[in-house]
Amino acid sequence: MVTMKYGQYGVINFKSKDGSMSWKMNITGIADATGAHIHKGRNDTNGDVIVDLLKVSKHSNTPSGMIMRGNITDSSLTGSMKGQTLADLKTAMANGDTYVNVHTKDHPNGEIRGQIKLKGENESTGNTTSSTNSTA
Repeated sequence: MVTMKYGQYGVINFKSKDGSMSWKMNITGIADATGAHIHKGRNDTNGDVIVDLLKVSKHSNTPSGMIMRGNITDSSLTGSMKGQTLADLKTAMANGDTYVNVHTKDHPNGEIRGQIKLKGENESTGNTTSSTNSTA
């Protein structure tokens, strides 16, 4: 995990089981997320939203930020992934074609962003590092 001078960072972990993908994201330095999404896009491009993480989550504030968790199913997929399956999402993750972007009131285009990288056969993880307005 990389920590930048601004102090915001996050880690998200995914686990697949029985037709759904559970996830948990710990964010430090942000307690007021207005949006959190998985986008389809490579490291150097902006992409469309394919999962609205706030829509499929429970979240709570911590002394240093916030924790979000939820489940993704085939019906959670939107944008260019609408009508596709979790297997297609996992393939996109394995190919480096997805990233997580967390939005705030001060940075509506994204406060922090990080590519999702496959960690193991049934797990993937995304390290989200800080930047200001990283999708501008």
